[in-house]
Amino acid sequence: MGMPFDSLEEAEKFYVNYAKISGFSVRKSSTKYRNNDGAKELYFRDFVCSKEGFKKSSTIKQTRGHVRLGCKAKISLMKDGERWKVHNLVEGHSHVLCTPRKIHLLRSHREVTNAQKSLIDQMAKRYTHKIFYMFQKEVISSMQCGLMKFEEDVQVHIVKRLGMGDSSNYREVSFNPSSQAINCSCKKFENEGIPCSHIIVVLRNNFIDCLPENLILERWTTTAKSRSVYDKDGVELQAQRTSGQSSGRKNIEIVRGFAECLNDAPVEVCNVAKDMLVELQKIKASHTTSGSNNPPQCTSMSIPSIVNVHPPNISKPKGSGKRLKGGKEIAMEEMGKRRTCSVCGKKDKHNARTCPKLKEM
Repeated sequence: MGMPFDSLEEAEKFYVNYAKISGFSVRKSSTKYRNNDGAKELYFRDFVCSKEGFKKSSTIKQTRGHVRLGCKAKISLMKDGERWKVHNLVEGHSHVLCTPRKIHLLRSHREVTNAQKSLIDQMAKRYTHKIFYMFQKEVISSMQCGLMKFEEDVQVHIVKRLGMGDSSNYREVSFNPSSQAINCSCKKFENEGIPCSHIIVVLRNNFIDCLPENLILERWTTTAKSRSVYDKDGVELQAQRTSGQSSGRKNIEIVRGFAECLNDAPVEVCNVAKDMLVELQKIKASHTTSGSNNPPQCTSMSIPSIVNVHPPNISKPKGSGKRLKGGKEIAMEEMGKRRTCSVCGKKDKHNARTCPKLKEM
């Protein structure tokens, strides 16, 4: 009570951070204005839990859960001079609080900072789709972590998952700003090759928006297969390709070379490239025309006068033909078990439904 703030925005940010640690969402509620020398001045503001109040009754059936449960938790701020002070604070909630793993899904905590956005945009162009989605989960998970301790002498950061009291949720991240060498005690980068959420927290704390190159493994990038491979002696390994593949690769390299030369090139170079393109189209058209008159020769072979087509062999898989009898049915037939017919009174291999005497009636 009576805690001062320099501005209303500072007080709102303080209460939103408190709600994020506690596990609930915040929204604005009632406001009050007063007349200040003919001007309308805001002097009172309430920030309440998102589940404050009750929803109006409606005839439309909805399957989702209740969003208003009459929660009384709130903070009231009143302006005192040029500063804002806490006028009233209610901490109790009438509902279950959100877990730290889902706190970033609440409305007041669903935000992506500019640093996180630039980091995601950068890696969306570098990583493959599968690896990018894994990295994106780590960025989202970093929103649930906070920097608890920082030792400036050895550049060791202690990162903790918010809302978790267990000591196993603490991770040590060592960072060298000069070389940008960084490693975490969770060893996720060493095992999977993807920066963990703890490393992302430390980078964000040091105002580094882009991921350092030493944390981007070449094998997870989209250009992993387009670069040359070298052996242990530094000799480039040449893959065995067919003539079509090698010529296609050479054509791609030629086109790339032209594109690099024409990038930001003067007008004279562009005019020369246009003339060369026209000449190439003429040469291609002449080859296409000459090639259509002389079709390629095929290997000659004799066609037999009589072709004997044999019918395919008929196979009898299980279930084809007659019905397969079970073991019990076969055993009863072999034993020749006789039953007394209730129609004719004889002991034979028939019953009242299959009795021959029924046909005579």
